[in-house]
Amino acid sequence: MKPMLRVWAATDVGCVREQNEDALCIGNQVVQSEAGWTGYIELNLDKPLLVAVVDGMGGHRGGAVASRIVAEQLSTLFQGIEPTPEVASELMNRLNAHVFEHASRDPQLCGMGATAAFLWFGTQTGLCINVGDAKVYRQQDGFLQLRSEDHAMPSNSGKRILLQSLGGTESLQFLIPSIREEPLRDGRRYLLCTDGLTDEVEIDEIEKLMTLPSQQALVSLLNAARLGGGRDNITLAIVEIYLKD
Repeated sequence: MKPMLRVWAATDVGCVREQNEDALCIGNQVVQSEAGWTGYIELNLDKPLLVAVVDGMGGHRGGAVASRIVAEQLSTLFQGIEPTPEVASELMNRLNAHVFEHASRDPQLCGMGATAAFLWFGTQTGLCINVGDAKVYRQQDGFLQLRSEDHAMPSNSGKRILLQSLGGTESLQFLIPSIREEPLRDGRRYLLCTDGLTDEVEIDEIEKLMTLPSQQALVSLLNAARLGGGRDNITLAIVEIYLKD
């Protein structure tokens, strides 16, 4: 039995922003689209790969550049390497330094950074990894379990203050990404999303919509975020593991 992934994914500018500063990484494919993008991809797990959502920050230009850099680096740095927490931490800090140095070379990109959440699958097991407030949920018995950990805190203004991000800091910081093991189980299903979904749609509604078939769930979640206001870019991926003869 060979493990495989089914991935339904979408990224959308939302209803308010002029530019999409989010990005997706699905295997070796990077997606960033102004017009919006939805897709379905099947991936063989005959070698390690990952699926990631990335939320850029840093203004009109900086956020888009940061998310693109992070997605492109994720598509190359982690591919083909068996996942371990130690390697994950090392590579995330290497990626953080790369984003920071890139921003330091261009005054227009000063302060740019990104949050990211992803599933890194090897041939035997996997890891859930995140930095910032992008999220990973695992569906089990009809309920969603939050597998990522928010690196953010509320402020008096009502906005969240990020405690960790890839880049986006005045000086280079050592990252401690949240890492959890995710064994490969036939039929296991995940939702990865940026805060453009979770800020607009209550978790009970997300949980309800995730009971739908994956393509229908993807479209319904995206529409719910837009109907909720769509104040931010919206990016999500539904990932299913299955065993193929």
